[in-house]
Amino acid sequence: MTWLLAPPEGTPPPAAPGWGSLFGPNWHVLSHATRTGTTIALVPVIWRQLELPNLSQMAISIGAVMAVPVLTGLADADQRAIDQRMLQRAAGCAIGGAIGLMLLALPLTQLLVPWLMAIMAGTFVAMQVQSGRRGISGLGIQAAVALILTLVQGSGPPSSLLPAIDRLVGMFGAIALLVLINLLMGPPVTAGSDLGAGRD
Repeated sequence: MTWLLAPPEGTPPPAAPGWGSLFGPNWHVLSHATRTGTTIALVPVIWRQLELPNLSQMAISIGAVMAVPVLTGLADADQRAIDQRMLQRAAGCAIGGAIGLMLLALPLTQLLVPWLMAIMAGTFVAMQVQSGRRGISGLGIQAAVALILTLVQGSGPPSSLLPAIDRLVGMFGAIALLVLINLLMGPPVTAGSDLGAGRD
């Protein structure tokens, strides 16, 4: 469907700057990766200790939030980009899950055709948000995923709220863990700063 309906390709995105040395002027990239890796490495520990259901969603959320397309090297700008991704991901999941729960309350969603139409309509609206020009593409993607997880639970009509609840738990758990790690590791490193004294 993407091949058939997607518009022609536009200008390719600029190449990521990368780095030539782990501890050179682009030290901020390694610092960012260290925060991401440390947070993801803690997920199995938390999952084992708290015994919460499906907490593996946390690792996916952490990777998605921290995957900033290109780091600017400006600590404030990079942190704003991460904060925006966190907010959009959490809000999208909450909105999509809430719409899914409202649809589950309708008896019509127990029938195949209304159920399919509800999924199609919700996904269409979410994709319009995702591909719009308002800079909230993450919100649209998460709303669609949460809606589908809530309404599609197997070969029959949806019968449980657990898929949506599991995703919300994983999402907010990931955000809480990211905030904790950022507090412990201090503010992000600025591009061009020295290894030992590169913090704002």
